Amino acid sequence: MPTGAGKSLTFQIPARLLPGTVLVVSPLISLMKDQVDGLARNGFRATVINSTLDWETRRDRLRRLAAGEYELVYVAPEGLEGGLRSFLGGVRVSLVVVDEAHCISEWGHDFRPAYRRLRGLKHELGGVPILALTATATRRVAGDIIRQLGMVKPDGFKGSFFRPNLVLTAHKKGDGGGSRKDLLAYVRRRAGESGIIYVLTRKNVESLAEFLHAAGVRAVPYHAGLEDAVRARHQDAFARDEVDVVVATIAFGMGIDKSNVRYVIHREMPRSIEGYYQEIGRATASRATASSSTPGPTCSPIGASRRRSRTPSCGARPGGRASPSTSSPRRRGAGTRASSPASTRRSRPAARRATSAAARASRTSSGR
Repeated sequence: MPTGAGKSLTFQIPARLLPGTVLVVSPLISLMKDQVDGLARNGFRATVINSTLDWETRRDRLRRLAAGEYELVYVAPEGLEGGLRSFLGGVRVSLVVVDEAHCISEWGHDFRPAYRRLRGLKHELGGVPILALTATATRRVAGDIIRQLGMVKPDGFKGSFFRPNLVLTAHKKGDGGGSRKDLLAYVRRRAGESGIIYVLTRKNVESLAEFLHAAGVRAVPYHAGLEDAVRARHQDAFARDEVDVVVATIAFGMGIDKSNVRYVIHREMPRSIEGYYQEIGRATASRATASSSTPGPTCSPIGASRRRSRTPSCGARPGGRASPSTSSPRRRGAGTRASSPASTRRSRPAARRATSAAARASRTSSGR
């Protein structure tokens, strides 16, 4: 089911109806925090148990979990590799939810070895029901998820992957204009709107965030190398609209519940089409924009809002459709033929025949 389709409701409602605790296995600390904060605002008894807790806080939460005080508890897959897994054997768990379940598969674009070690958890908890959720899974990944979690003939539900509120466009790089200046101009045009800019390395995250901040943009960096407290502070500031832009690696954004993200820009080419689809989904909670910029003189998907469409570059027409000269991959010579006038195309066979005739004449005159 795509972002915004209501995956969270499939376990939040059971948490209210079923006796016991719903255990949610989630891949990112930022994702856990964001979801638990949202649940608390809506009156749920929810908490997180992960590596960020001090010893006293962790002990208190485990005590309350054993007493059945929580409706939902979020844990990381790595957290189930130690004593917590055996501790859960004495807890009344009503449902195990594996969120971002594509991470369990070696074919998934966010493969995490700890997810593979969830095998057997269903049996250890007395045959508790398992719910696996993801917005991006190929047929092969879905089959791997079922096998790894020990699910037997599970019911499957798949929503449409079409996201009508996104318009994907392209921006040409390498034309001498300076991609940083282009990014700054775009962000300034969207002043006061929330956006995410994805880059591939921590170094580039820091550099671009510093550049935007120096230019007067309320921008902060986010990557796994930052201190936990710094990441939490930047995430909270973004959630409260105290900053407009987060420059981040893919460590940021999975499952973030923020309804006013208006654009997503890819500063470099995403690592996979699954990753790209996952990341542009961060802008789908409302009628928004997903944008992507890729290296080199070629074009690739970026987005412009249907609500605030601008004429994109690189041959794309308003509304996200590319012009004939840029909409298809470049084959050898295809770009030249596509952009040439019809009269020129018609004249080429004649020109080739004339060239061949001249070559034959030259060989004859030289004595052959």
